Amino acid sequence: MRRDGLVVALGLLGALAFCVALGVGQISAGEVAGGGNRWADRLPWGLLLVAIAFGTYSYQQWQVHRRGQRNALASNEELHSRIDQLRRSESHLQKSKQLLEDAIESFSEGFVLYDADERLVICNSRYRNQYPDTADFMKPGVLLQDVVRNIGEKGLNLKAQGNADEWCRLRLEAFRAGIGTHELQLNDGRWIRATERRTRAGGIVAIRTDVTDRKIMEEKLQRSNNELEARVTELENLKRHSEQQAADALHLSEQLGEAKGQLSDAVENISEGFALWDAEDRLIRCNEIYRRIYTGLEDVLAPGLLFETFIRKAYARDVFARPDGDPEDAIWNRVLRHRRPSSVVEHELNDGRWLRVSKRKTGTGQVVGIVSDISERKQSEATIRRMALEDVLTGLPNRAQFQRNLNDAMAQCERTEHVMGLMLLDLDRFKNINDALGHPAGDELLRQVSARLLDCARKTDTVARLGGDEFAIIATNCKSADGATRLADRIVKAIAKPFSIDGNEIHTSTSIGVTVYPQDSGDAAQLLQNADLALYRAKDRGRGGWQIFDEAMNTEVKRQRRLETGLRDALHAKDFRIVYQPRYHIATERIVGAEALLRWQHPERGPVPPSEFIPAAESAGLIVPITEWLLRTVCRQNKAWQNEGLPPICVSVNLSPTHFKHRKLVEQVKETLRESALDPEWLELEITEGIAMASGDEALASVLRLKKVGVKVSIDDFGTGYSSLDRLKIFPVDALKIDRSFVRDIMSGENDAAICTAAIHLGQSLNIRVIAEGVETESQRDFLFHNGCEEAQGFLFSKPVPPEEFAEILQGNAARTGPFPAGASPSLGVPENCMPACGL
Repeated sequence: MRRDGLVVALGLLGALAFCVALGVGQISAGEVAGGGNRWADRLPWGLLLVAIAFGTYSYQQWQVHRRGQRNALASNEELHSRIDQLRRSESHLQKSKQLLEDAIESFSEGFVLYDADERLVICNSRYRNQYPDTADFMKPGVLLQDVVRNIGEKGLNLKAQGNADEWCRLRLEAFRAGIGTHELQLNDGRWIRATERRTRAGGIVAIRTDVTDRKIMEEKLQRSNNELEARVTELENLKRHSEQQAADALHLSEQLGEAKGQLSDAVENISEGFALWDAEDRLIRCNEIYRRIYTGLEDVLAPGLLFETFIRKAYARDVFARPDGDPEDAIWNRVLRHRRPSSVVEHELNDGRWLRVSKRKTGTGQVVGIVSDISERKQSEATIRRMALEDVLTGLPNRAQFQRNLNDAMAQCERTEHVMGLMLLDLDRFKNINDALGHPAGDELLRQVSARLLDCARKTDTVARLGGDEFAIIATNCKSADGATRLADRIVKAIAKPFSIDGNEIHTSTSIGVTVYPQDSGDAAQLLQNADLALYRAKDRGRGGWQIFDEAMNTEVKRQRRLETGLRDALHAKDFRIVYQPRYHIATERIVGAEALLRWQHPERGPVPPSEFIPAAESAGLIVPITEWLLRTVCRQNKAWQNEGLPPICVSVNLSPTHFKHRKLVEQVKETLRESALDPEWLELEITEGIAMASGDEALASVLRLKKVGVKVSIDDFGTGYSSLDRLKIFPVDALKIDRSFVRDIMSGENDAAICTAAIHLGQSLNIRVIAEGVETESQRDFLFHNGCEEAQGFLFSKPVPPEEFAEILQGNAARTGPFPAGASPSLGVPENCMPACGL
């Protein structure tokens, strides 16, 4: 407006100038009318021209100003229009961004995005909750290195504890490299699967998945059974593949500024079903996986679908299993659960699949639903539960299920006043079948035995496999103990029939222990112990039969336990003692050796025969340490006698079957000789004929290793183990000891005399010394002497004596060289209360 006024003023000023010029011209013309002046004539016209020019310029300026006003007005209107358009675009973009943030917030994994400058752009609450002590620190704009340093200094990662600086350096390098996927453990014990990827814009996207439950599941699967390892591995591979798909889908969300397009990509590429519902329960969108999960509802899953309609269609089309109660109640329960702030539920579809549905309401009232197919996990859990209670090989109840059934059967007996029979059984010499035909054949035998047991038992009975070849049977609703024993008799006969495995006819038998509830015991553990005692009594009586429990068995077990406890105490307190029985050269009556014999004086019972406490030591696992002590003591005593100037002799020690098979036997013998400084030639080890013949090549190898050490080896109790002459001739033994049972009746029994004579001639033929045990009479001595036996031991010569008395006998006998005079009596008599010689 100001500029328009200026133009008008200039126009008026030009007109005024024109008028003034005209008036001046007229005046000037009148004044000089007489003489005429050329300048005065021209002045008015000049002023007129100036006025015209000035007016023309003013008009042109006014026109330019008017056009500028019109152009400015048009530009201003266009600017306002563009501003409104930008505001609408910004609002739309903000809503899309909010929608994306809500979707990311609803992800089941932790999610964080850093830009190219390594500054935090967005981070969902699940990611923050994985590091609860740094939740307030993880805000937009914070640097990646500050986040990593904060986690390391607080020791939230287990590997960062005590080494925070190095851990931070390595962690930053891994982040910047975008190396992929790895697992880490937090200080609170949780396990996290971490995935890092580089975005196309140079930023970093990281996914964190809590896999603690999977780790626990892996441990349970490993303990359950090795046969599930292949299946577990397959399931874990499937899960890792699923997680990798989720990571790849989330990786597409690198450019958060392009909110709408990135949300669509992420939703379509995650490995789980995704659905977004608005605040009025109408479907906004869902991905393809969601449609595939709900097979049969693809045509109705479109934007605008009401959640209630979706549920009704699912029931109508049998996608959901029919509810047990009122269908309307089931529908509205689902609708109400959908409207909660958050919910997680697992349910089964009509086709047998299992789904896990997780829903969360956003700040705008929308509901984000994530649906996962957990059918394989449910199958694995069912398999684990089944294997926890079922034997994998036979399909019978295992020990855990058997224990439950036993408790239930006992409770049932209390209600019905019937009795229950409990049986424990195993296969006789099952190990021989495994060794001869292999474990696959043994497994097949166990399966066939299981089938026969089921055929013998009633449907109400429980047949279980407790492990190995051990089975248990619970016979319920028995009117008396006879019902259980009749079942045991049927089983013995059924198992005795031949089995056919891989074309081989296999024969086996079973031993069964039977106990009855409630007459034998009212406690489940005691019942099992009773049945176990009866089982071992059945084996002791020849196998292939059954034995019912009686209280005398329990008394025997208690006695055995007291004996084992006393043996442990005696070993600890070194209460054993050793006696030595001299071994004589018959022709010269000269001591050529001795046998070390173990004795035990029980603090309550007094002397315990070796025939009683040696088997107890075997069963209690004490025979090896007891024999080690015996060896050390004997070697030290023998070396002490030599140091005192007594004639050196060879002292023998009996080895039990368990100790002879001990893998460290040779090393123990070498160490004992080294500690005592005894020369190996003065130690002899006695093994029974049964060990030597039955152990095969292992026994031969053990004897060869002992001979290499330098000690002597003899076969004790010769004649009782049915020796094979082919094996005996290759055994590098130094002596054969004829068992006392043959020597005792040598003068009255033709067979015993023949056996002794044959043993002597066999030793002579193989160049092996023959020693007779248990010589008690002169006639026995003379018979042995005349048949070529060189050495003997027994009460005729000497009873077993303590070390001090043996030293005196050895000293007094050292100079004796002559043969026995005719009719002479032995130099040492036999007291009436003398204990028979019995070795270890």
